[in-house]
Amino acid sequence: MARNKLMVINAGSSSLKFKLFQMGEVGGQALKAIASGICERVGDPGASFIRAKANGGGETKEEQPMADHTSALQSVSQFLSGAFKGDFTREVHGVGHRVVHGREISQPVLITNQIRATIDKASDLAPLHNPPNLMGIDAAMRTFAGVPQASPL
Repeated sequence: MARNKLMVINAGSSSLKFKLFQMGEVGGQALKAIASGICERVGDPGASFIRAKANGGGETKEEQPMADHTSALQSVSQFLSGAFKGDFTREVHGVGHRVVHGREISQPVLITNQIRATIDKASDLAPLHNPPNLMGIDAAMRTFAGVPQASPL
């Protein structure tokens, strides 16, 4: 199975937005968005839901309990695995994360334990953003084990 997809995640305090790209020449484009969506009301399992679309199809909305960002990413994985008929996580080559503030980090970086600690230290500068970003990073590292994770800070 080819690792030819890139996942981009934007974890907010009560949401998780995502976009999945196909790499390679697809209709003359090097990257083509093939799925996107948002998990909303993350942390409120009785009211959380996912809105998403894939393969040029219409948007679907499904209520699903999401206690945290890990369960939100699991909902995304279930949606995408259904849309692409299989375990799409095995096709993901890399994951990009939108991080608000990395203190002394000012260029794109691969996320390592040291970079994660730096982002965590910068939480005092972006208290509404960095903690959820870190939850999204942690969830993605579990979901996409061994896949490079990066932030375009």
